[in-house]
Amino acid sequence: MINNPKIVIQLPNKEKEYELFSRFFNHQFFKQHRNYILNAFPKLNKLLKNFENEESALKNLIDDFYAEHESKIEAIIQGHKAAIEERRDDALQALSSMMEYEWEDGAIYTGIPTILPFCPFEENRFYFSILTEIKNQRKENVLYIAIHEISHFVFFDYLSAIEADKQIQLGEAVKYFLKESLTTALFNTEPLKNILGIDIDSGNPELRELFIQKSGGAKSRIVDWIKSEYLASKELKEPFLVFLAELTQKFNSKSKEFEEKKDFWNKHGYSIFENKELLEEYKKPVEI
Repeated sequence: MINNPKIVIQLPNKEKEYELFSRFFNHQFFKQHRNYILNAFPKLNKLLKNFENEESALKNLIDDFYAEHESKIEAIIQGHKAAIEERRDDALQALSSMMEYEWEDGAIYTGIPTILPFCPFEENRFYFSILTEIKNQRKENVLYIAIHEISHFVFFDYLSAIEADKQIQLGEAVKYFLKESLTTALFNTEPLKNILGIDIDSGNPELRELFIQKSGGAKSRIVDWIKSEYLASKELKEPFLVFLAELTQKFNSKSKEFEEKKDFWNKHGYSIFENKELLEEYKKPVEI
């Protein structure tokens, strides 16, 4: 029997929200996150002009939003707690099987709701956005978010061992594209695909038009390529850690190219999808 970790859903923490908003509003690596926040909260542009500093404007935005939606937030969180309990074990067992990972006794992951328009994580804590639900736009699949972030925790656990064994150290851009594309590939593969109710998972926007090309071969989207590599490895009955170590070295050999892709995204963001020339440039494959 797999020793599944607990997933504990906490109440929002406004002090933490202040810190998260401030961090991602001026993040050195996730530079487009500033635009994500401004697009999600059009009122913020006016507040930035009326307050003497960004911190005060962001705090005012958060305080007002929580005050306006307090009862709705509470109801949403209760609903998510029930949803997590219902299929948590099935999803964790599938993830454990696919990544060949076993948790230590007493492992706990903490999920914290946030009104950010994205879902950051740190250590064994992940933040899940409830913004679209509050705005009555879409009900979030919090189990999907939880398993997505937990897969990153497993990835980083493996990565520490791989970097030590191979005497390499991945740059931030390589690490980002590797973890996100790996998780998305797994989410497009049974049994997780079925358990999480996924049709097609395109992953984070940076992945959707990011292509890989093997020497002499056709190009394919990065998520599709990793999925095919994963399935081929399973067919050969390779341990997951062997597959991941090989994948890590391939990505690491193209550090410069992945850094350029991330810089390009940071500069242009969603404009890439609206401009033919930008899109064609971004779609130029990374040759692995």
